[in-house]
Amino acid sequence: MNGKPDHFGGFDIRKYFDLSTAHITSKDNKILEEIAHPSNYGPINLYVISIDQGFIVSVPSDIHMFEERLALVDAGLSLALVDLLLHAHNHGMHGLWFDADADKSGGFPCFFWEKNDEIYYHKV
Repeated sequence: MNGKPDHFGGFDIRKYFDLSTAHITSKDNKILEEIAHPSNYGPINLYVISIDQGFIVSVPSDIHMFEERLALVDAGLSLALVDLLLHAHNHGMHGLWFDADADKSGGFPCFFWEKNDEIYYHKV
């Protein structure tokens, strides 16, 4: 994860960006579901927790390195998701919280899953 978490009352405080699942492709969704399954610890340096209608995805501490980003893309993740992980890392976040009910964020691509991941941009 990115940096050391803050502490409060003996607990770690982790920071997350809260994003709509519209920011990931349907293929990302399938891959994240596979990674979240306890028996599927593959070669990807990514920790995923499946939640109701979404995921919590850790930000790899070495996402700033080109080789790490390339490994994620080689594993099938979209450039959009890898860019979000890098953006989160650059802003001191520890993870991304994808929720189907969360708002779409302007400036980041969104995807119509039912239209073969056709890309669009949400206007703020």
